[in-house]
Amino acid sequence: MEQIAAQINELLEFPIDFEGQKKVDRIIFFFVPAAAILSVLAGFVTQSLLSLLVTFGLTVFVTLVLVLPPWAQYRQNPVHSDLFLGFDLSTQQLKVIVTDAALNAQNTYAVGFDDHFKEKYGIEKGVLTDDTAGEILSPVKMWLEAVDTVFTIMKKDNFPFEKVKGMSGSGMQHGSVYWSEDASKLLENLGNASSLVEGLDGALTMETSPNWQDHSTGQEIKDFEKIAHGPDHLAERTGSRAHYRFTGLQIRKLAVRKAPDAYKKTSRISLVSSFLATVLLGKIAPIEHADACGMNIFNIKENRYDEELTAVAAGVHQELDCVSKDESAKGVKELEKKLGPIDDITYEALGTISPYFTNKYGFSKDARVYSFTGDNLATIISLPVEQNDVLVSLGTSTTVLLVTESFNPSSQYHLFKHPTMKNAYMGMICYCNGALARENVRNAVNKKYDLEKESWDKFDEILDASEDFDNKLGIYFP
Repeated sequence: MEQIAAQINELLEFPIDFEGQKKVDRIIFFFVPAAAILSVLAGFVTQSLLSLLVTFGLTVFVTLVLVLPPWAQYRQNPVHSDLFLGFDLSTQQLKVIVTDAALNAQNTYAVGFDDHFKEKYGIEKGVLTDDTAGEILSPVKMWLEAVDTVFTIMKKDNFPFEKVKGMSGSGMQHGSVYWSEDASKLLENLGNASSLVEGLDGALTMETSPNWQDHSTGQEIKDFEKIAHGPDHLAERTGSRAHYRFTGLQIRKLAVRKAPDAYKKTSRISLVSSFLATVLLGKIAPIEHADACGMNIFNIKENRYDEELTAVAAGVHQELDCVSKDESAKGVKELEKKLGPIDDITYEALGTISPYFTNKYGFSKDARVYSFTGDNLATIISLPVEQNDVLVSLGTSTTVLLVTESFNPSSQYHLFKHPTMKNAYMGMICYCNGALARENVRNAVNKKYDLEKESWDKFDEILDASEDFDNKLGIYFP
């Protein structure tokens, strides 16, 4: 009886999602023909027109009783109307949120890197760590595999890819991906490849991307701030003092110390945000202008790459690297070519989705890919944060964000151009030891009380029992 009851409950369950609506479609598809067949059989056996009509009527009635309530819900929540995808490529996962045209969330899919790839790529909390060198890196092929994995999960959920009209998203800031000379051709010819990893074999000159937690560029901090005449002067030009994680410093480290040959072989350089857009487009996407502000080489006031700082990043600064004026100018042009154009504020699509995704997953060939930006920048436009609002984000890092029309740079915080508003900026204070520090405290508390390691209950209980904070918020400046 329990098994029968479970089957009946399953039959009557219609979640408001893609599978639920397909279930309604299946019931209508099977029950209506079944009604006709049963009624004909009943009429044939009983030799009665009344039996035929009664059987047909009862079967149709049962079908309507089953499907009318969920059908009415689907009319109010049309999960099969035009759909849009928002991506977020972070340190520990790739997440996709599905919305309709009114930005109502329909579903969310995620691939946790440790859950799916820990053994294969040797990662811990999404990254590879070398404590001796201070390097924290992310395997780029893992990201490619994550894209296929999340779409495969969506496909198993009967997600209607053909309904997707457009997509955009964000990536963790500062990380860089290094493309080979073959990358553009490989991206263009992905077509019928069995996977992104296979189709883009040979597309990278570096297998890993520096993570924002990386602390291996101490020498490069000194180099940048020396040439800029101090951290405050550097902030005046780029919006920030030199930081370990910033892309320009990581490029210099690659070009001068770590892998000069790989740097020379690099045809294009993407940020994490433009990397994900590139994969979806099937061609190299431009770097988005607000995300470019996290490189320490983009002059915010002049809205272009700073020639002197670009020379430092390329390892061709006349004073610092003892090269001639001509060699320096050549090196600057080469790096600017590798970085490509900056995508300014626009609402135009970058292009349509790569044939790889239309062939493998059933996307419409007309699905549009729009510019991607950095994760913190995406936060202020997704809520959205208005002028003089302050937002505190307790993620892997602890971050304080605000929107302002004033460009008052300082070495004590960051300023970025706003991704969608001209003449506006995002201010940011960011601390690396965010979630990891909180998790360490939580783990210590749970160990003390012999509780499950990942439970936050005791942690919350202790916080709730703490003395009142007098409704005040303090923001720590280091």
